[in-house]
Amino acid sequence: MISIVNEILNKHDYNMISYISKGSFGSCYLVYSKKYKMQFVCKVSSWHTFDGINKQSFDREVKALTSLNHPNIVRVYDVFTGLNYLFLILEFCSGGSLLDLINSGKRIPEADVIKYSRQICDALSFMHEKGFAHCDIKLSNVLINDFGRAKLCDFGLTQFINQKTVEVSEENDDECSSESSSKSSQVAGTLNFMAPEVMMQQPYDPFKADVWSFGVTLYCLATGRLPFRTTSYEVLVSDYKRGLDTRRISNNDLKEIITMCLEFSPEVRPTMKLVMKKVSQRFHEAASMKPKAFSVLGNVARAQLINGNRRLRNAPKTILL
Repeated sequence: MISIVNEILNKHDYNMISYISKGSFGSCYLVYSKKYKMQFVCKVSSWHTFDGINKQSFDREVKALTSLNHPNIVRVYDVFTGLNYLFLILEFCSGGSLLDLINSGKRIPEADVIKYSRQICDALSFMHEKGFAHCDIKLSNVLINDFGRAKLCDFGLTQFINQKTVEVSEENDDECSSESSSKSSQVAGTLNFMAPEVMMQQPYDPFKADVWSFGVTLYCLATGRLPFRTTSYEVLVSDYKRGLDTRRISNNDLKEIITMCLEFSPEVRPTMKLVMKKVSQRFHEAASMKPKAFSVLGNVARAQLINGNRRLRNAPKTILL
């Protein structure tokens, strides 16, 4: 397989550097673009393994990545096919994932925890505003790029829902006043980060479920451990009743934000928009920090997204059906 994949990559001016990982979608490789003289990540899927679920997952990822242009979301640069394989070229983030940072055993400075928190929150708020729920927010799905910026990745479980929201006035400032008009029955996500209502396998609001997963992710970043045991719904309820242990979180503002996100009831849990508002208010210094400039070559490659996205938006229709 590798020799065939390498041959197809070479035809598109990419050199394979190394193998990264394997998942249900196929395999992931680090590649080098001879055209842009930059490294990218290439996801390779075989048609032979493309059952209904995998096809739908790839479809979702392409749709999300080509629709969401945000500095804290991994960018897609190209998609092409060759023989029985489908190739997705993505931005390479050299800093690894937040899970890698925690597993390194090094304490994450509070300033970095706050920075990553705001960036993830910003990306999720943007996604929700566009009608996309990520549905698998966790440490390993947040990457760090060359400039130390957090990037959401892995959109295979993403759900797109046309939202009809009911907003309250600024005077009321109700933190749970806006909710999606559609519910989901898809059991999606990773158990340790999964919202209680998803674990119950009943129709739920995927946007509110994202808020819970975001809260778990922040707690892990701040403490290096999970907030609750999640071996079953009953165990989660039991742990929740004992209360959230926030003694290891020294920053009171961060503690407040995590606590509001980890509200057991989705009806009381705030929307991502209002979490973003709270984060911006409490961490105004981090909010005012401007991202570092991209490299010249990076900007040249990114310019191709304008035309590339037009091609990619048609990809699910022309390639995947």
